[in-house]
Amino acid sequence: QIHLLIADLLMPRDLNGLELSEHLRERYPTVRTLYISGYSAEQRPDDLTLPPSAPFLAKPFSIQALLTTVRRCLDA
Repeated sequence: QIHLLIADLLMPRDLNGLELSEHLRERYPTVRTLYISGYSAEQRPDDLTLPPSAPFLAKPFSIQALLTTVRRCLDA
């Protein structure tokens, strides 16, 4: 079982983090996703718009910020 996917919004090839999360949810419907990106929320390309409640961390982030956000995702 997969509990949490940490996905970068921009990835190599033909898939972005949003699409990866959708594909994974087809097989694991309860998986949660934490999105990360080098783009801030204001800088992201329009085609990478996250749902308002989606957990997001902008790079660079601290280990503490990552741990806190992962715990929040798993507890949700």
